[in-house]
Amino acid sequence: WDTQRTLTDSVGGIYQTAAEFERYALRMASCSGLLRFGWSTIMETGETRLRLRSAQFCRVRHCPVCQWRRTLMWQARFYQALPKIVVDYPSSRWLFLTLTVRNCEIGELGTVLTAMNA
Repeated sequence: WDTQRTLTDSVGGIYQTAAEFERYALRMASCSGLLRFGWSTIMETGETRLRLRSAQFCRVRHCPVCQWRRTLMWQARFYQALPKIVVDYPSSRWLFLTLTVRNCEIGELGTVLTAMNA
């Protein structure tokens, strides 16, 4: 968490330099400032551990803390859905695929980005 918080301070400093993004810098400055934890028991194992109970996150798109939390959330969703996917598609194989687009001319950038987001 300390690493992400340090990066958030750095990114917030960059936002602070542009007047139009100062509000993002202010939100990021208070992001995850107070974290409240509580004990939680896992029903299956009976194990007790600390879990995050409440926190204030800024939800700024490029905030490292919020991006890290979002990544954890999507990872958890995937792991929860994985058993059902395996049951529904037993003969399927996994494929890791990265799609790229060639660099375009600067004048075509808007058109290319619009096409990519469509």
